[in-house]
Amino acid sequence: MAPSHNFDSSAKYVTSYLFKPRTLAWIRLSLAVLTTGVLIFCIIFQAAVLKNAQQFFSFFTNLSYFGLCGYFWASGYQSWKYSRAVQRERPGKPARYPLQSWHWIWQYLHALLYTTIVTFPLVVTIVYWGLIHTPTEDPFKDFFEGFSDITKHSLNAAFGLFELIFTNAGPHPWLHLLWTIVILGLYVATAYITRATQGFFPYTFLDPKDLKTLFISLGGITGAQIVLFILTWGIIKLREALVWRRQTKKSDRNGVVHGDDKEKLLGSSS
Repeated sequence: MAPSHNFDSSAKYVTSYLFKPRTLAWIRLSLAVLTTGVLIFCIIFQAAVLKNAQQFFSFFTNLSYFGLCGYFWASGYQSWKYSRAVQRERPGKPARYPLQSWHWIWQYLHALLYTTIVTFPLVVTIVYWGLIHTPTEDPFKDFFEGFSDITKHSLNAAFGLFELIFTNAGPHPWLHLLWTIVILGLYVATAYITRATQGFFPYTFLDPKDLKTLFISLGGITGAQIVLFILTWGIIKLREALVWRRQTKKSDRNGVVHGDDKEKLLGSSS
């Protein structure tokens, strides 16, 4: 193993300025269970009622929701281990969590996964409600569409915003912008594989018969990802500034000399 010993030294990925480590762990694990239940229900419903479960993995909405689910299981586990370590913390031996000792590839992928779950759900929600959503008349499809609208096209963004606003995770590296665009590009490629193997486009705007709509849509989605990446980066920087101000004021009131130890304060939990 070749871990990066500098990875998240302030434990930002597993702490919150608002919640204690154990509370954060429970929230994340609860969301992991919830998103897992949603995915299982959707697959079963599509298989048993709509008879189109084979199309499930063709949609970016579902793939990004799997990313959310996987993130909450991963971050929930890491947060839980960290909360246990905090209870056993001793002077000179700060609490750590497993990912800090894992191979640097897993550390990088975890950070990239965080970037995707605070940006992709927002892209999905904006594109769905702005371009795709149309009411249906079939009662079964109405029920399923309503369920999907709530869970995969609304709550998904709320879950991403929770991680963005209420945890201590730092701003995503700018290189991640390139990787997220590459991921979107790879998805577009798989959409054409779906057309060749299953005979349909997951999203009608991907049909090359209308090149104008295709290029406008792809350009718009790419632009939305860039804007949301910058916006979420800015929100994190603003959150860090506000938390820094709150923590330093608290330290001053308590007579604590904090010096320039900004990383330590930003990584602390309430």
